Amino acid sequence: MTVRSLPAPSELVLPAALGIATVTTGLIVALGCYLVGPLPVMLAAGALGYLALATFRPDLGLLGAVALAPFESVQLPLAGLGGLSPTEGAFVALAVGWTVRLAQGRPVATPQLVDLPAVVFVVALLPGIALGAPVTVVAKLFIMWAAFFIVSLVARELTRSQIRRLLVTLAAVGAVLGGLGALSYLQGGGAQVAADGTSVSGRASAAIADPNYYGAYLLLAVVPVSGLVVFGVARSWRRVLVAGLVLLGCVGIVLSLSRGALLGLFLAAGLVLLSTSRSRVLTVSLTVLLVAVTAAGLNPLLKTRALEVADTRLSSITSTSTNNERPLLWHAAIDVAEKHPLFGIGALQFESVTQRRGITQRGLPLSNVHNSYLNIAVELGLVGLFAFLAWVLVLARGLGIALRGSRWSRAAAVGVGATLAGFLLQSLTVSPYQVQLIQATFFLLAGISLRLAELSGDDVPEES
Repeated sequence: MTVRSLPAPSELVLPAALGIATVTTGLIVALGCYLVGPLPVMLAAGALGYLALATFRPDLGLLGAVALAPFESVQLPLAGLGGLSPTEGAFVALAVGWTVRLAQGRPVATPQLVDLPAVVFVVALLPGIALGAPVTVVAKLFIMWAAFFIVSLVARELTRSQIRRLLVTLAAVGAVLGGLGALSYLQGGGAQVAADGTSVSGRASAAIADPNYYGAYLLLAVVPVSGLVVFGVARSWRRVLVAGLVLLGCVGIVLSLSRGALLGLFLAAGLVLLSTSRSRVLTVSLTVLLVAVTAAGLNPLLKTRALEVADTRLSSITSTSTNNERPLLWHAAIDVAEKHPLFGIGALQFESVTQRRGITQRGLPLSNVHNSYLNIAVELGLVGLFAFLAWVLVLARGLGIALRGSRWSRAAAVGVGATLAGFLLQSLTVSPYQVQLIQATFFLLAGISLRLAELSGDDVPEES
């Protein structure tokens, strides 16, 4: 009979440590559940787990952050700093993970000269403290925007396959929100328009209550992947699936009845569809057919209630109405910007201007200019505005480099570039930079734009 020898003491150290750690964790969880309840303990455990993921697998952390967008209406209260949405918290965790990797000496993407405009844009928030803006408002925005910028650096570490997965995840989230918005639109009995389309109720939205901001987010979410679909750099069944996600998200944009989002979508879709010879032929052929059918009075889409409302809504762009406060807002913004040209009046402080001047809607002072560029000029000054415009030029240059690269790089650059073009057009009518989910997504796409330029020269096989 063989007698087994006892393990050496050194061999017992690791099992003993794991056992002690397991028991200790169990005791902490049990005690926490007893003292504060199971839900806070589960949330804390999930947050710690996500922080570990953001540190060691930032590519998966990005997918998780993007996937949290449908829970944007859930806000974790922060003492003195307002609320924190799941996506905002995830982006902060990704920034912390990047910082940990940097401190450990692990390879990370670091700021370069091309990032100077983005850095100046973020730093332009800080003078608002000296201008009388609440410290808590400036502090929260600065922390958020700094985290968003760091996440744009994280995006510069992604491979082609990781970028593809991220764009598909964005489209899937946009499709979910588009479907939820369409469902809310139908359950509400559709939209009702008045004042020649300048006033409308019953518009689609989900996660983001304001239909204009909802449309802006969907535009950023669903269009970027469309370049990969049109260029045919994926298998047929994948392209059909992703095209379905894009279309469902576009339904949400249409039913949001956001005039800016609709114009942005038309511009983005046009740029994507005209990007290849094959899609140009198909687009022109379908357009000619549609015009002919419409001229003959045989177009069934003309009798669709939703499209009738959308057409009425778009036709109101050039009309004037007594309830349209935007000319007053733009005049007030220009007036204030002329008086405070360098650093503006401080982030999110335009509401104080409308309150003094009695520019209200439903009895409440309006909080934004309904024009992102004027909003930046009046709140962050010409320093912030010029930094933002310079940043846009940097991104355009990066996308231009990607367009001269491989077929995959061109496909991704077309989708992302068309999205940013449509978003910048919509920014003439709304101020989406005030919604942090939208701002975070813009920073993310900015990082992808510069990464595509870096990848464009790589001679690698096309993605399948």
